[in-house]
Amino acid sequence: MKKRNIIILSCLIFSQLSMAIDLAPTGVKIISQDKNIAWLKFKDNSNGDLFRFYFDGKMKTFVISDRKDTKWRNGKSRVVPLKINKLSPHKTHNVTIGVIKDGKKILESKPFKLTIGTPIPNSNKAPTILKVIKGANRYIWIKFRDNSNGDLFRLYFNGKANQEVTKDYKDTVDKNGKSRVFPINITKLAPNTKFNVTIGVIKDDKKVAESKSFTIQTGDTVDVREKIIQFDRELYGTNDPEYRFSWARVLFDEHFGIVISRVHGGSYTHVYRIDDNNNIRPLHQFDYESVGGDFHMSIGFTAYDNDTKLRVSECIAYHCGRIRYSFYDVRDFENIILLREEFRDNG
Repeated sequence: MKKRNIIILSCLIFSQLSMAIDLAPTGVKIISQDKNIAWLKFKDNSNGDLFRFYFDGKMKTFVISDRKDTKWRNGKSRVVPLKINKLSPHKTHNVTIGVIKDGKKILESKPFKLTIGTPIPNSNKAPTILKVIKGANRYIWIKFRDNSNGDLFRLYFNGKANQEVTKDYKDTVDKNGKSRVFPINITKLAPNTKFNVTIGVIKDDKKVAESKSFTIQTGDTVDVREKIIQFDRELYGTNDPEYRFSWARVLFDEHFGIVISRVHGGSYTHVYRIDDNNNIRPLHQFDYESVGGDFHMSIGFTAYDNDTKLRVSECIAYHCGRIRYSFYDVRDFENIILLREEFRDNG
């Protein structure tokens, strides 16, 4: 009986040790490396609090901070950057990944070798174009899938980047084969022109991969500013022989139009919502009447916080002696929210 119990106990201990080994990070691979960063890919199933990286048995905090993201469990593969630019060049390190729980290292991966100053070809994959969606008059939407480790995406039109059409796409959260959608503002392109478009993967300011090309066609150009001026003239000037247009501008990627005009003897500002099909409707909550003097000194519209908010400054005393500032959330033009108001003396 004693011998049998010893055998069973030995099996249990061996089984637990095997489980512990299985829970340590496995499949560690250096998938990309340059002079600044080495990208590691590994799989882990531990219940530890965080991961810690050791070089020749020693932790180097300037290489990477403790990774506290516990969503890395359940055997999922993760990609982690190590900042290696401060390590001695042309030296080979034995590196391990430790699993830390309650402040102690409870598990550790098998060591792997990392040589500083030895570049490894980047594993970036080109974006796969899934769908080209013809949207409203202003936009074409591109749906694509990507697996790259790039810093950002950049669109090229007939081989040339155009930041007015679409800004560099910097959201690197949804990697690992997830699809994403972003717009091309075709009103910024030449009208009635065909373009071959590609999506480039940018890493360290260099294009490391590029999608297959797809074709888009632009139509007639629309002058949105002239369109809101005409709309204002028809709305307020039809029955007013003294109507006179003064000034106009558009904000928020031409979705928000402002017209200052003289109506029935007074100076007014009218604000309009412009949708993607260039349809216009008034936003009466922003209508203001001049209190006298130069109207351009009486009211101002300023977009801020990455075009998600609007500040309206309005004179509420002659000669602009006192100003009311109104702050709005304009992320949804169908539901504009007044955040707060402030009153300040001017001089």
